[in-house]
Amino acid sequence: MLPIVLRTRNRTLDFESPLSPFAEFEHMLEHIWDGSRPAAMFGGYDVDIFSDDEHIFLEAELPGLSKEDLDVSLEEGVLTIAGGKTHEMIEKDHVHHLQERYFGSFSRSFTLPSTVDAKMIEATMKDGVLRITLNKREKASTKRIEVKDK
Repeated sequence: MLPIVLRTRNRTLDFESPLSPFAEFEHMLEHIWDGSRPAAMFGGYDVDIFSDDEHIFLEAELPGLSKEDLDVSLEEGVLTIAGGKTHEMIEKDHVHHLQERYFGSFSRSFTLPSTVDAKMIEATMKDGVLRITLNKREKASTKRIEVKDK
């Protein structure tokens, strides 16, 4: 019987051999050298931040998670997205050959600009994408103070 072989970017996975103890480290180095990375490397996730005249939007890709898996909080101008993903049970007779999916807890924080109205924040989740909408405050007008002689 021929071994099952899968070619990935820079290496061949031999499905007749178990995952080596250094496989995760080797895989991480592959992505560092070629400038890419899996979305969940080191427990992170990909985020887009964009704005219009009235809002700042933050979208985070969190595949496989539901809103119950997340904790979104705001404290002293710092928005934190935290959560966790539990490892799916692997059958006793199964052997890992490649593992890119991240399991465990994660947290990422963003310092918000002073133009964000902390009382007007909305978070929604759809198809594994968390969208946080932050309303901008009206820009504070500058008040000119006249300096008088004493």
